[in-house]
Amino acid sequence: MNGNDWYATRTSGLSERTLDRYKEVVFDGVIATPNTDGSTTYTQNTRPVELTQGYYQNTLGTVGSAFIEDVSWARLRYATLSYNIPSTAFGQSFIKGVELSVTGRNLLLLTNYTGADPETSAAGAGVRGGGSNGFDYGSVPATRGVDMGVRVTF
Repeated sequence: MNGNDWYATRTSGLSERTLDRYKEVVFDGVIATPNTDGSTTYTQNTRPVELTQGYYQNTLGTVGSAFIEDVSWARLRYATLSYNIPSTAFGQSFIKGVELSVTGRNLLLLTNYTGADPETSAAGAGVRGGGSNGFDYGSVPATRGVDMGVRVTF
C-alpha cells in the first residue's frame, strides 16, 4: 500500500490524484428507490459528484484499496568488478599480488511502483507485533552506494 500517496491525498491534497479537484464525475452504480409496496427499484446512477477536498479526505481517503498497487520489481542489489594485477608486474619485490575492486549497491531498480521503494515498510518488521509489511509510509528507501577496495598479498 502506498501510504505516502494515501497521506498526501487524505490530509493535504498534494497527491497527483487530487489534480482533478472540483471536477464533476458520475460514479458507476445504481440508485435504490423504495416503492410504496415495500419493494425497491434500482436505476443506473446519473448523479454527478464534485470532487472536493472533502471527497478526498472523507471518501477516497477511507478506502485503502485505492492505494494498493501491483508492485512487481527487480533490483540489482550488488555488482562487483575486480581486477587482479599479475604477479609478474611486481618482479622480485615483497608484494606477491594486488587486487582492485569496485562494488555497487542498489544500482538499479525496475518497478512500476509509484512510491519510494517497494521493499520499504512502515516501522520496519512490524508495529507491536502487528506487522506492517507492504505498508510504505514515511519509510526510507534503500541507499545506493559504491565501495572501492584494494587487497595486497605479501
